Amino acid sequence: MITPGRIVADIGTDHGYIPIYEVLTGRAGYAYACDVAEGPLGRARDNVSLYNVGDRVQTVLSDGLKGLKDIKDNIPEAIVIAGMGGSLICRILADGSRVAAGAKELVLSPHSEWYEVRLFLQNNCYRIVDEDMLKEDGKYYVIMRAEHAGSVAEHLKDEELKFGPVLMKKRHPVLMDYLKKDKEKSC
Repeated sequence: MITPGRIVADIGTDHGYIPIYEVLTGRAGYAYACDVAEGPLGRARDNVSLYNVGDRVQTVLSDGLKGLKDIKDNIPEAIVIAGMGGSLICRILADGSRVAAGAKELVLSPHSEWYEVRLFLQNNCYRIVDEDMLKEDGKYYVIMRAEHAGSVAEHLKDEELKFGPVLMKKRHPVLMDYLKKDKEKSC
């Protein structure tokens, strides 16, 4: 979902795999691996060293986007926040709104509270431009790419907030499976 050529910031990076992958494949020339805890950031540092990408991946001890607010060179253009709950993603974006608004895109993969994330994006003038949905080990995962839409807020219908405007438009096969399972649970 990350547009090639963008400077990437992975928030909550854990092992640093996303930034490492992006620079190793040439999709990004520079990337940040950010985490709030020293333990995961240490694992990311070890992997950055292992893959010899220390000149292209910078590790940053940061609570959300706060550690990126004073960057003057290599300003993040694609912000990735994945592998956490939707309410935490919304808090990170709200607390770091200036950094988030300065990026060209947000790539978000909340493990829960998809509705709340889409509502947050709508209420903060972001437009969802792409979505994908995966199923692994019986669990469903949503990935959204959003861009700041200036002062024009996109208004989504309630079902679009719940199931994803792009996923619905695509009639995404994994969404169709999810809806079938959801319907079976409610019967």
